[in-house]
Amino acid sequence: MHAKKLTLTIQGQHEDFQGAYCMWIKSVKGFNPTKHCIKCFDGKYINIKPTHFTQPFKTNTPYTFALDNSPKLTSHLINGEILHYFCIVAQPYNWSLNIHAGFIYSQGDIIERTFKEQKITIENAKEIYFDDSVVREKYSHLPKEFTTCRNFHFGAYYYG
Repeated sequence: MHAKKLTLTIQGQHEDFQGAYCMWIKSVKGFNPTKHCIKCFDGKYINIKPTHFTQPFKTNTPYTFALDNSPKLTSHLINGEILHYFCIVAQPYNWSLNIHAGFIYSQGDIIERTFKEQKITIENAKEIYFDDSVVREKYSHLPKEFTTCRNFHFGAYYYG
């Protein structure tokens, strides 16, 4: 099985990526409804911009990441591909500025977002739909930290 890679580029006016507490991708091979945020996902974690980093993430520079592509270990695939999740958490914290995208590997497809006037491009990724319908149906009794968490929405939507 060949490595499936995506390329992440952030275009901005500053030399270093600005305004993020953290940025990550996780291959989602399962869902733990007793946790929220990144901890609700089972799977391989790629910490692109850690919360305590020593080397800044440069803008206008493509970064390539190998995705987990061992589908036999997961129960849910779309078009034969593992589900992945991309997240940027704003700093200072403002949930409305956070970036969330569920996706599958798809050679040639592109996801684009804007984060604090910086253009985020993820190549070889096809965005997949999710909403909070399963959370409202099955998990409305949980605290707000769960029911408003978009990571939790994604996990519940695909894994129940």
